Amino acid sequence: MATVRLISLHAGSGSGGGNPAASAPGRTTDYIENGEKTNSGELVFSYECDPLTAPQEFLLAKREYALKTGRDQGERDVIAYHLRQSFKPGECDAETAAKVAWETVMSLTKGRHAFVIAVHTDKAHIHSHTVFKVIYYRGYVSDTLYKLRRHKRLRHTDGL
Repeated sequence: MATVRLISLHAGSGSGGGNPAASAPGRTTDYIENGEKTNSGELVFSYECDPLTAPQEFLLAKREYALKTGRDQGERDVIAYHLRQSFKPGECDAETAAKVAWETVMSLTKGRHAFVIAVHTDKAHIHSHTVFKVIYYRGYVSDTLYKLRRHKRLRHTDGL
């Protein structure tokens, strides 16, 4: 079974002075899309966003939400979530890790949130990283973190 960790990515977690690439989502997507870890980018997948511009897209959606609703927590605002799934060495291959990551994020978000998945094969244990935006397509904030906190473990039908 995969070990899962969820991390909130905040607006003020960067020191880039408003530069989206220097924000927490920007630094995280830069890290997860590293070609040395993802077989030269072959193990990077996305849904409803471009992996190259995902951080900017996520920040823009959050700004539009703040303008629409008046809700803005400044630097404490959560822009995206980073979900990491790690497997024991030999437990699965890169293709299976990508499939599990895709199914997990689609199950959690019901297909309403843009996301980027990257599978890393640079360590003995294959692991995936998924960064998905908090705002979903109708301009509402996700309750995904609440759902994850209700469940002690994520279980998959394939036993991973």
